[in-house]
Amino acid sequence: MKKNIFLFIIALSFVSCTSTYKYDFNNPSNETLEKNKEIAVSVSADGSYGSDIYNGSGRTLSNTIRQQLKKYSSNVVVLKNNETLNDFTDEEIKNYDYIVISEILHWEDRATAWSGIPDKIEVSIEIYDSKRNLLKSAILSGKSASMTLGSTDPSELLEEPLSTFFKSVFEE
Repeated sequence: MKKNIFLFIIALSFVSCTSTYKYDFNNPSNETLEKNKEIAVSVSADGSYGSDIYNGSGRTLSNTIRQQLKKYSSNVVVLKNNETLNDFTDEEIKNYDYIVISEILHWEDRATAWSGIPDKIEVSIEIYDSKRNLLKSAILSGKSASMTLGSTDPSELLEEPLSTFFKSVFEE
């Protein structure tokens, strides 16, 4: 009996202890982007779920994007006030080779460790050139494992899909 319980726990750990991700890439241009260019990253509005607003989640997304982009350029800045492409003046936009606009579409922080309900995210990423042409875009989503031993945060779901997206943009 103890052996069966142990085997059940081991099997359950393999089934429900990994996060899952979905990718929807839209690449109007099939060319990869050039490395070591000037890149500006917008700050998304904070994410929400129902009436809960997750303060700082927009800045967290932007900083995670910056971390991932540092693999491809040493000239990456996170802007303070620009959320959308329309927030850039023509003069501002000329300072950058690429502008990354992000938006949190879904940000759900659950008490996964005790509820079994996974955290979920969905973000939109768009990359424009200095002439406001859309070069690359994606909708990235992630869902945490439904069974964890510790506390999780939706921000932990950002790194893997962003890494995959930017790899496809700059390397493939």
